[in-house]
Amino acid sequence: MNNITIETLESCLNYTDTSKISGMDYGTFIRALVYTIQKGLPIEIMDNLTGIITKAELKSFSLSYKEGEEGVSDNISIKYTKIDGDVLNTLELKEIGPRKVTKDKKSGSRTFYRYYLKLSKNEDYRITFNRRISKE
Repeated sequence: MNNITIETLESCLNYTDTSKISGMDYGTFIRALVYTIQKGLPIEIMDNLTGIITKAELKSFSLSYKEGEEGVSDNISIKYTKIDGDVLNTLELKEIGPRKVTKDKKSGSRTFYRYYLKLSKNEDYRITFNRRISKE
């Protein structure tokens, strides 16, 4: 397994250029993580099963993948703190890939960037990124 961490954000962007994921919602989801960390903007994480919404600041993330099988069974670990807190939380996205990430139809630079992550029957998230991640 290869591992990409926050220290190598450029590697994350290069990873999204892999032909298997470049034009897919999964690739834009990873790019949104990178741009959010670079700009220090907040995100919103909703657990679709419980309805609990968490406003958070991304602190770091790492992506693990098998070379030659990019996007097939990746693992993403997102570390964040709640907006008014200082406790570091971790969201583990196991075996995530293009078939498990879909972009909201309303997503765009004028509103927000929202992704639905359907990992299993017991794990289902909605992550919303600030629209300013795409602004200079």
